Amino acid sequence: TSDIYSSLSIYPNPSNGNINIKPLLDFGDAKVSIYDINGRKVYNTDVNLQNTVSINIQNLSAGMYIMQIEGADYSHTAKLIIN
Repeated sequence: TSDIYSSLSIYPNPSNGNINIKPLLDFGDAKVSIYDINGRKVYNTDVNLQNTVSINIQNLSAGMYIMQIEGADYSHTAKLIIN
């Protein structure tokens, strides 16, 4: 398996709620989930990580969140800060 941490860029972070997930490789279908600091799922969507994907979470309050990206054979977790 390739190192997903260096193959995926999530920006801007901190963000105003518009976030881009840019894969450097074709990661195929994936599920994006966002959790608040209490572990509650506040957002989820299915994406295709072949090209850059934009997600809009402007309805979330400012604070820190955890984004989890899960594909067929990989899982990636990142901290997100919403201003």
